[in-house]
Amino acid sequence: MSKVDTLKRRIETLEKKHKELDVTIQSCYTNVNIDEEVRKMKTLKLWYKDEMHLLNQQLIQMVLK
Repeated sequence: MSKVDTLKRRIETLEKKHKELDVTIQSCYTNVNIDEEVRKMKTLKLWYKDEMHLLNQQLIQMVLK
């Protein structure tokens, strides 16, 4: 498997996890007692998004070479 394929698979995995967290966070808004857990999930969701962005940038650079 090439580096490009590996990056694409990693991005797909992160996108899936990001979407799953979004659904979980939305469902948590119905329960007021889990504020700390929601904060942690939001932080993780942001990390996934940042990681996807970095990997996409790497992918673009690899394709342009």
